[in-house]
Amino acid sequence: GAFRCDACEADGCVPEEGVYHCEACGWDACMECVEAAEADMLPRERGMLRHQKIDWQELRDKLPIARTPEQKRLRREIFRWFDPNGNRLLSLAEIDKGVRDILQLSLMFSSKPVMMRAYQAAKGRSKKKGNHPDFVQFCEFRLLLEYLGRYFELKVMFDRIDVSDDNRISFEEWEQAMPMLEEWGVVVEDPAGTFESIRARMKPRFKVGLQGKIL
Repeated sequence: GAFRCDACEADGCVPEEGVYHCEACGWDACMECVEAAEADMLPRERGMLRHQKIDWQELRDKLPIARTPEQKRLRREIFRWFDPNGNRLLSLAEIDKGVRDILQLSLMFSSKPVMMRAYQAAKGRSKKKGNHPDFVQFCEFRLLLEYLGRYFELKVMFDRIDVSDDNRISFEEWEQAMPMLEEWGVVVEDPAGTFESIRARMKPRFKVGLQGKIL
């Protein structure tokens, strides 16, 4: 059926080649938009995190997500830096600028899918009266920082598995990545069965054009 493509913002779009769907934040994009975006990416941006040395302790230190008074105080301070106009609402542009200039996490800033998914997942989560669904408020800021860290880690893992740099993972790439996944603390006892299970959970329209791969 018809749906709304969040990439080109087209209502009633009927994709010819399937749909990309993010289960975490509900973001949908027709494969035509996904492939167009991939074609526009510079070669150095594809798989750019695969060979980067990441200081994970530094990343954790810059993303205070613990539910302690000290971490909450630090989050409040960072939020004020992210919010230069003082309206207590963070737009995607302000989050983008804050990650680059305040947190100085250049690799995360360059990973636009990470930024977008974290923003989409955090905004509007508050059920308080007067909630602004298109902005991130302070009561959602801890979630935003947590999503930024988790999605970035997943992006690093994905780029290191996707050695072909096509933004998809084939079974061969998946199977070859088992030792690396174990180093990350992920033990997959049945690689083939797990891969097919992931494929099975993808709705039929999401599989079109993937040629047996997973996103």
